[in-house]
Amino acid sequence: MNGRNRTGLAPYLLVAPAVVLILLIFAYPIGRILVDSLLSPTAQRGTSVGFTNFNFVLADPIFWQSARNNLFLLAGVPLMTILALLFAVILFDRIRGWRIYRTLVFTPYILAVPVIGTTFGYL
Repeated sequence: MNGRNRTGLAPYLLVAPAVVLILLIFAYPIGRILVDSLLSPTAQRGTSVGFTNFNFVLADPIFWQSARNNLFLLAGVPLMTILALLFAVILFDRIRGWRIYRTLVFTPYILAVPVIGTTFGYL
């Protein structure tokens, strides 16, 4: 085997510290949350209550409303990304009417600083 095809253990040793750090940052808190969710919040030594906490949450209408709101926001992210990409293409490609579009998009940003400065000058 030549030197290009033989990788060995070196790449894994180089990536190992990053993997360990990611596990400490993400996996440990998630595991801790799962363990704490099975304990009573008022007990001093953490009395186990099983899945009772989950039953309380799933029976709460405010939880379901907040879950719906989060799903609505989650659905909006791809739409906003597509719109932002479309606007970027319009500004970059200089299609017909691009100057008017650019003026309409950036005018609020340009006028905001003088308006705020004038307003604070009167205060």
